[in-house]
Amino acid sequence: MAITISPVQKSEQRAIKRLYKTAFPKNERAPFWMLVSRVKKRRAVLLCAKDDERLIGMAYLVEGETAVYLFYYAICGDCRGMGYGSKVLSELIKRYEGRKLFLSRETLDSSADNYSERLRRHSFYLRLGFEDQPELVSEGGVIFDTMSIGGRVTPDEYDLLLTSWAGERYKKRYGMRMYLDEK
Repeated sequence: MAITISPVQKSEQRAIKRLYKTAFPKNERAPFWMLVSRVKKRRAVLLCAKDDERLIGMAYLVEGETAVYLFYYAICGDCRGMGYGSKVLSELIKRYEGRKLFLSRETLDSSADNYSERLRRHSFYLRLGFEDQPELVSEGGVIFDTMSIGGRVTPDEYDLLLTSWAGERYKKRYGMRMYLDEK
């Protein structure tokens, strides 16, 4: 495996958009044009993972001074179960060493149709060193659990990142916030 991770080129955007749309449910996706626009404004980074010339995955990150939000992370369907997910995420962890790297993921709701998938994803992140945080994230009406590596990300850090990415008005419109789970 000769894995490379680099910024998405214009010629790769169509394939990345296809992966994005197949990997994430519609209610969890921001419009793709918005992701690209934030990259152009240097408010986010859209990365492409390849094995030689074969597209294997994508990552969309919002970078801050102390924390980095792995907003979207996906491996192509035909590349799953081959070790690519671990290798690419390990590279991202190295890339952001010295800063807290965090993500939001589906809650571990045992009544969900895809509960076994959710458990597998959770175990995957744990194996790579991520730890559960007691905070939840609400984005577009969907509630997510949070995990981090390199330290716990605070609601203030999340708020700062999302404000720099989305702007105050958009952030409020879509209810983007992190808060302590009171369970």
